Amino acid sequence: MRPPAGTMPPQNKPLAPVHHLDSVSLRHAIDEYRTFSMAADPLGVDAFTSDCLNRWTTRWGSSRLHGLRADVLHQYFGELCRSGSSAPDISREKGLLASFCRWTERRYSGGDAATSHGCSLTIWNAVEQRRLLDSCRGLERGSQDPSSGYLYALVLLGLKTGLRFQDLLRLEWRHVKGAFDRIHLPADEAWTRRALEIPLQRDAGSLLAALQRRSTPASRASGILAAMGVPLLGSKPDLRRIREDFAEARARAGIRAGDLESLRLTFIRNCASAGIPMADAARLSDCRNRGLLARIYSPAEKARRG
Repeated sequence: MRPPAGTMPPQNKPLAPVHHLDSVSLRHAIDEYRTFSMAADPLGVDAFTSDCLNRWTTRWGSSRLHGLRADVLHQYFGELCRSGSSAPDISREKGLLASFCRWTERRYSGGDAATSHGCSLTIWNAVEQRRLLDSCRGLERGSQDPSSGYLYALVLLGLKTGLRFQDLLRLEWRHVKGAFDRIHLPADEAWTRRALEIPLQRDAGSLLAALQRRSTPASRASGILAAMGVPLLGSKPDLRRIREDFAEARARAGIRAGDLESLRLTFIRNCASAGIPMADAARLSDCRNRGLLARIYSPAEKARRG
């Protein structure tokens, strides 16, 4: 028996199934996604999203991520339709589930972009990196722009440390060791729950030292992000504003593609260009995606060999 007219699920593009993630339980992934969503939005997860996450946990909590096959999703949304859910709500939940699938692909494939489906990598060369840094300081307009000056510090640290964007936003002064010569991020504070030990290049160490000298006692107590002047939404970094400011700076620099995650990929490429062994680059950037490392290292090594 067909559902009443107007209640069929909207014919959106089918959700792509998650691949190569058979070791992760959906209950664990959903719990982490909820935490991630709450951290990204200080106002918290809205009621609709919370209801969807609870429903997914009840239905699929004991399954593995690779169980989100197309036929399983088709059956699920068909049942929602037959139970009386509205077409707009079903469409919204499809979008939320697609976002969850993309997030899990990045989160549990070593925290890196998947390489098995031929996705493109955005990595900037040395000239583009200089233009990007100048744009973050507003130098292309002749003077520093204080409204987004924090971006220079954030982007420089990303390029010089290989830290994930999520870990950059976790940095505090107690993570900076020695005479501004290394960063230690404990496992219980790192995004992947793996301890990170990263030597600081001279310009990155000098930047942090200058930030600490210029910071007020109050901002020093608040941490590195406060010293940079990172915009906040409530008490958390305003992720949307940061990404928008970065996109504007990138566009001013005349760079058409790439986002904040490209900083880490560029760091890995810089390691390859400098002749640093791939194993060391993997350790420094905490990259466990061998396919991704190979894709970055192969052309860089060929160019270095001439």
